[in-house]
Amino acid sequence: MLLWLTLLGLWNGAICNRYEAADAIQHAIFGEDSGTIEATDSPDEDSATASASAMASGAMDEATAASQTQASSRSTTRAGTSGAQTAHLMMATSHAMSHATTRPQRAQNAQSSRRRSSAAYFASRRRRSSAAHLVHRPRTEHAAQPTITPFRQGQKWSGKSYSFSELSQMNVKSAPSQQGKFYRPRVFESVPVVEPCQAVKCHLSMAVMMDSSGSVGAENYKKELGFVKTLLQILAVKAEDVNLKICVGLISYSTDVHVEVDLCCENSICRIVDQFSDRSRLVYRDGSTNTAGALKVARQMLQGPASFKKVALLITDGKSNTGGSPVTFARRMREQDGIQIVALGVTNDINEHELKGVSGNNLVTKIDQFDEFHELANLLLQANKVSSNQNFDFMCHRDKSTYKDTCERVMTEEQKALCEWGEWSNCVRTEDKCQETRSCKLNGLDITKESVECECPPCPAGQEKVDGSNACVMCPPGTYKPDGSDADVCVTCAEGTVSSSGATRCFTEFDVVDSSGHSIVGAGEGLLLYMGGTVCDDYFTDQAAAALCRKMGRPYSGASFRNGLIGWALQSSMDIKMDDVRCSSEEWSECTFSEYENCGHREDVLITCKDAEVEITYPLLRPLEVGHIISVSANYVDDSTSKFSVNIVGDNDLTLLHVDFRPFNDVIVLNNYDRGWQTEIRSPFPRSNFGDGGMFTVSIEVLEREYKVSFNDVEIARRFPHRNNRSGANKVVLKGGSNGFEWLNVEVPTEPRPWS
Repeated sequence: MLLWLTLLGLWNGAICNRYEAADAIQHAIFGEDSGTIEATDSPDEDSATASASAMASGAMDEATAASQTQASSRSTTRAGTSGAQTAHLMMATSHAMSHATTRPQRAQNAQSSRRRSSAAYFASRRRRSSAAHLVHRPRTEHAAQPTITPFRQGQKWSGKSYSFSELSQMNVKSAPSQQGKFYRPRVFESVPVVEPCQAVKCHLSMAVMMDSSGSVGAENYKKELGFVKTLLQILAVKAEDVNLKICVGLISYSTDVHVEVDLCCENSICRIVDQFSDRSRLVYRDGSTNTAGALKVARQMLQGPASFKKVALLITDGKSNTGGSPVTFARRMREQDGIQIVALGVTNDINEHELKGVSGNNLVTKIDQFDEFHELANLLLQANKVSSNQNFDFMCHRDKSTYKDTCERVMTEEQKALCEWGEWSNCVRTEDKCQETRSCKLNGLDITKESVECECPPCPAGQEKVDGSNACVMCPPGTYKPDGSDADVCVTCAEGTVSSSGATRCFTEFDVVDSSGHSIVGAGEGLLLYMGGTVCDDYFTDQAAAALCRKMGRPYSGASFRNGLIGWALQSSMDIKMDDVRCSSEEWSECTFSEYENCGHREDVLITCKDAEVEITYPLLRPLEVGHIISVSANYVDDSTSKFSVNIVGDNDLTLLHVDFRPFNDVIVLNNYDRGWQTEIRSPFPRSNFGDGGMFTVSIEVLEREYKVSFNDVEIARRFPHRNNRSGANKVVLKGGSNGFEWLNVEVPTEPRPWS
């Protein structure tokens, strides 16, 4: 018994949900009065289907026959059944006992309901009971009518939802235009902008928002489309019966919102329905549920044309999870624009509070699953006595219009006369003409513009005027026009510099600069530039560095590179103008490169142009002893030489003493080996010590317990190697000599004495 009652409640709730959804859609769109839906005996499922099919075909005799079949089914059920029919029996018996005295009246009402118009078919609220089916009764005089809130600007509305018969009495040419400011989404909202079309006039404007989010799925989306298609067919047939002009727009939404059919294009419903058969249109897109975004597009659509009635139908299978809450925005649509919103939820996962807030209704309009779209469509077909296979097809056979995907927005002359003109713009060059422009606004929207000719301003930087015309063209390569110049012609680049088309300055084709952007003279690491921009390190090698140093006339035999930053402020202000440098030799003519790049500035090439270092070895013919002096003379030419050093080396090429002069950063580095490396950095040791290209001498004297290092006979350091190390010394190695530096004279102990 408990299981039967549970199944009974679930089945009865699903039926009630379906009828309430149909009633809400019927009232909002067709504006017709409904009846109060009460519970009655449960019909057999097959009989209900037969009745729906009969109503869908519009044949009253078949509907009557189905009704008789329904009565016969009830009698059969009372006689005794099993399984699912037993549940029907219990529901019918229970309700029959509680309403036995009203059976004649219900029969009379059922008969009269077939003669009433579709306005009396559905109820506006649900009465829960333990019974299983529904019957119609006329709405009482005290039943509440839905209202449309007037515009803030004072637009007068009738205060009720216009029925089709009422709309048919109105002249569409007098449909009211948008009175308040048009809504325009901001850039960060990422929803489509729909331009208004106030010259378009309709009795009814309707925007349908279809949920194509990931939770819907492709198959259920097809069912959703099938329901919308049937709804449009009903709308078209009923509109033709009373000669109404209906404007329809379709919107699909998931994470993004898409305008599927533009309401302002005034496509006939026949041509809109054709789009449901085009596989390239109305496609399923997957994603999140951006309900607020869909409402923002629908509001723009419905503000567009002039209409007596505006309806937005929102279909969703859950709650919004991106784009923000839709409730506040929906309230503005209702209160400021007079838009009726029907929010139809599908499945039990919907956010009831959100749907109530969107529709402004305390009753949640829903169906329990996507499969019920078919039954919901059948209910609307029955209520409106429309057969999509006959009435609609016959009507569309006479429709010779074509479908328009996009259309021009037009304002009426009366509307243009009411707009407010703004200020003139600055004089702007357009091709070979110069014009000032101003716009005229209506309700905050630019609706028309006018232009007048003006005196042309100078051509922009990097451009010059064409002879005999006001048109501007790019400066040709080898010329430039700087920012702020009022000249009408470009200037030729100075000798040794180049430029590309449209340049605002000339550059040395290749250059090496420091962190301040100043060219580096001689050796030293710097940022490699090409045409005033940086070079990316993709495929770059030391061979490419040598080729470029050689092309620039710089020392190149010891050229090298690395990538990185030398000055972010400098590099970030430049474009990357060269990439993918490949060289097969140290000749630039045998290199290739690309001016397309896919790099960041941390990949910029930093290049060092220098000659290869010279290494000279002098053997010691005897062990070093106290009093021995090693003397080295050299001629220093270039103060940007990377470095040079004097080294005492022992067995297994172990460096016993290393004196490293680094004039480019004013230091000396001293290293010696005494059971491990001992390092000392002497700073400052100014490069001015070397004089201007003068000769200098470095001497190393062997003392009892240390080495004394002197520069031009002035002691600069003492190092203390292990005393056993000095007896192991067997050669002096000189390193350096790049960029004009040269060793002149070397003196080492040469007196032959027996090794001890």
